[in-house]
Parts: sequence; structure tokens; C-alpha cells
Amino acid sequence: MLSAGRSTLMQVKRYGFESRLGAMKFWKLWHLWAKALGEKASKSKREADAVALIRTIIFLSYLGTNLFICAGVIRHWNDVDESRVPLNCQGKPLGERWLQ
Repeated sequence: MLSAGRSTLMQVKRYGFESRLGAMKFWKLWHLWAKALGEKASKSKREADAVALIRTIIFLSYLGTNLFICAGVIRHWNDVDESRVPLNCQGKPLGERWLQ
């Protein structure tokens, strides 16, 4: 069936072939994501994955912060108290004041 080794055969028997294919797709996507984050941090695969995980957490925190900032800006986009905005100055509209 598969000649990748005893551990792979045990995983296929334990979890089924479909879940093994799903895990293979996950790891392929993980490695593409890690490459997109930047260069490999170490020659050790375990250490490089740990660094990629830390970079992912930092990226997600930046993304969440930016989403909250944008949501606040959108929420308060036209949030002006019109009672405090002067409509005229000394009985003349603001536009006429600046034309003189």
C-alpha cells in the first residue's frame, strides 16, 4: 500500500487514509505559509516550525489590532456633535467672513 515506513502505515491504519491525505495537505500549506513569513530560521525543522508559529502569532495580533482600529474609525466616521459646530460668526456665515 504505502512504502513510507512503519509509522506511516500505523497512522493510515489508525486514522484512515482520508485523514492522512488531509494531514499531508495541512503540512504542505503550513510549509508554504512558513515560507511566506520569511526565510527559514534554522536548519532544524522543529526549531524552524516553532519560529514560524511565533511569527504567525505576531501576524495575527497585528491583524487583530488593525481590524479593531479600522472598526473604530468606521464606527466614528461621521460622529460629530452638531450642537458644538458654529454655523456663523458674528451674525455672518463662515464663508462670508473669510471673503472679507
